[in-house]
Parts: sequence; structure tokens; C-alpha cells
Amino acid sequence: MTEQPNRIVVAGSSANPPHIAHRAFVKYLIDSDLFDLVIWSPCGKRCDKKNLISADDRVAMTILSIADLLNTGKLVIRFNSNSILQRYCK
Repeated sequence: MTEQPNRIVVAGSSANPPHIAHRAFVKYLIDSDLFDLVIWSPCGKRCDKKNLISADDRVAMTILSIADLLNTGKLVIRFNSNSILQRYCK
């Protein structure tokens, strides 16, 4: 039986576009040994941010920018376009 991680951090960004600081932050979370698992979640639609490129494009760019960090076994990328924010953004 595999051991389940018990120190989990959930973080994310708008990633419009993802840049070196986003990558550095994800890498810091992984390398810090403070967490067993990092769940990174680019946001979907944002009411408070205008002119965002499509969520699908931001997710794709995020994956490309941190893809090599997925090999650590400590990073998961999650995106749910049907988030709670979506319900309040018109």
C-alpha cells in the first residue's frame, strides 16, 4: 500500500500569461519540503480581471511552463471551469 500525502497546498493564479514568477513559486513550493503535494490550479473566468485570454489557453500555457516539474511526483495541475467563481461572473 502506498503512503498518502498529508501535507497538501492548493495554490494557483490567473496565469495571463504564466511567467517565470509563477514557475518560481511552484518550484519553491515543491522544493521547500513543507508539502508532500502541490495542487496548482489556474483560474477560470474572473469577474475582477478584464481581458483575460481563454481559460483553456491559460491552462495549456501553464502546463507547458511547468511540465518538467510534474516529474517530481509532488505536483498536480487541476482545473475546473465550472468553479464557484463561474456562477457569480456574468
